Amino acid sequence: MSLKLGFLLDLNVRCLNCQMNYIDEMASEIFGTAAVFWVLIPVGLLGGALLLKLQEN
Repeated sequence: MSLKLGFLLDLNVRCLNCQMNYIDEMASEIFGTAAVFWVLIPVGLLGGALLLKLQEN
């Protein structure tokens, strides 16, 4: 009985490790995408403001 319980506990720990790795990968992908937009949005706003200013002249 003890061997079977130890095996099940080990299996659960391995499953949790796999889930945590998957969550870490997903978080990395999400935050990486967000970082790109943190750069692109201000660049786009500044570019649009510059175009509006040049269009006035």
